[in-house]
Amino acid sequence: MKKTLSIFLVISIIFAGIFSVNIYAADPDYTAIAVKGTPVFGETPDAIWENVPEYYSDVLKDGYDTESSAVFKVMWDDSKLYFLVDVTDETYNFPAVGWDGDAVEIFLTSTADTLEYTEGVDGGIGILATGEYFEAANAISEEKIVSMAVQTEKGYIVQCSVDLGISFKSGDELGLEVQIDDCAEEESPSRSGAYGWADGSNQAWQNPDFLGVLQLADKAPEKTPTPTKTPAPTPTSASPANTANPTDFSTPSSTVSGENENTENSNTVLYVALGILAVAIIAGAAILIIKKSGKKIK
Repeated sequence: MKKTLSIFLVISIIFAGIFSVNIYAADPDYTAIAVKGTPVFGETPDAIWENVPEYYSDVLKDGYDTESSAVFKVMWDDSKLYFLVDVTDETYNFPAVGWDGDAVEIFLTSTADTLEYTEGVDGGIGILATGEYFEAANAISEEKIVSMAVQTEKGYIVQCSVDLGISFKSGDELGLEVQIDDCAEEESPSRSGAYGWADGSNQAWQNPDFLGVLQLADKAPEKTPTPTKTPAPTPTSASPANTANPTDFSTPSSTVSGENENTENSNTVLYVALGILAVAIIAGAAILIIKKSGKKIK
């Protein structure tokens, strides 16, 4: 009987692990578009960046909220990826370890479905607020990186390129996370907070399953116009205005956004419910076995 219970306990743990990964892994909706082009690095970002979509690293993933955040953009050409990261962080501190200070960390995989970091191809890039390279977790070697940083009124801007040693083409999909590290306390030897784009659980540095998707495109996607209300028709004598029950068939943009948020929340609740149900079923089966075993003993 003890052996049977041990088996059920192991199965329960496995189920719990599976469902916890589904809940906390990066949302597949986190997809960034990289536009083809070769920017020139300088004190002022190249004008070529202006039409590139921007994304936000503002999800607290470690520590406490220091009110830091970042906006990033990505470009690509046949052999390199280019990053522009505009960080909001008004104080700079640099403890002994790079990721404990004010810095940008970029985690990359050469394909979006990679299950583990491949040494020499995938991994992390660390750039301090000064523009200096440091070894992030699963570090991509320094000789593959070109970087610089410029201080601004609200923080700093990091410009970085990386050569992964592979050729790129439009339509390729890579794994990506852009993380901001902040050391808010001058005397602190460690990081105060960290913010991510796709990973909200601080696992991307060791597990590519928590990366978002970077899609390579020839040009930026066309912007979808914000829905507007259709003006009501002018009432006529043949068609009097119905002021008691006006009809408006347009959909405000806030309603669409709310539906998306509700869908995401529903998915999370579903995963939790399924996990609880699975554990409950297994526990029930174990109880029945215990009862039957007790009867046999008697």
